[in-house]
Amino acid sequence: MAVMVSVGLLVVAMPAAFGLPSAGVPSDAGSQGPSSVGRRAVGGWRVVRDEVRAGFRAIVSNGPLRRATSASMVSCCGLAMMVVSAPVLGARVSGGSGLGALLLAVTAAAGLVANAALAVASRRGGTVSWWEGVQAAGTAVLGAGMVVMALSGTYWMAVVGAAVAGVGEGPQLTALFAVRHREAPARLRGQVFTTGASLKITSFAIGAALAGPLAAYSVSLALVTGAALQALAVAVLVAPRWVGVRRPVGGG
Repeated sequence: MAVMVSVGLLVVAMPAAFGLPSAGVPSDAGSQGPSSVGRRAVGGWRVVRDEVRAGFRAIVSNGPLRRATSASMVSCCGLAMMVVSAPVLGARVSGGSGLGALLLAVTAAAGLVANAALAVASRRGGTVSWWEGVQAAGTAVLGAGMVVMALSGTYWMAVVGAAVAGVGEGPQLTALFAVRHREAPARLRGQVFTTGASLKITSFAIGAALAGPLAAYSVSLALVTGAALQALAVAVLVAPRWVGVRRPVGGG
């Protein structure tokens, strides 16, 4: 039934997808010969290929963008372990995997509330000057929530951990978007966003594949491993800043 609901939602989304404007296709393309249309199609795919390469180069060549993307990939790999472990944890502490899946809803709701609070604070206090710090703090809080979930012996303790994780995950994603928007060239901004999202999806798939056997062996071990990956992501973000600080010669 859950799969069928997912299929239904995808079908509902199709009209909106087909209604999106198309780019690069001339209105008289259908009146041209097959060879002309084929050449245009090949040329279009070459443009897409070149744009993808440019997007990767933009990420790799920009220090803040590279660190934010790398940290998000590591964090997303750990987040997958929490997603896979939640139903198993629910079955362990409450006897039902459905209540475990409900923990993910708690995480999402907490993330929404945290983002709303961040938006209000930013509007009242001005723009955030160091989004990397927000991303690092959010990642750390996400890891702390996963540790609480790993140590939980009751369902309500698991709920608290899921809420803490959501408080970190929401601002973390907002900060990542802000860094991408700030650092990406205007012409490649869309490609940088989609390339970064693709990299995160790949990392999530890797984390989910690793979390399966880990959660089957020990759900706490899977969650702690996910938390360790959050700590590694924080290190990716803040280590260059620490290394870049040099003490003046001669003390003082």
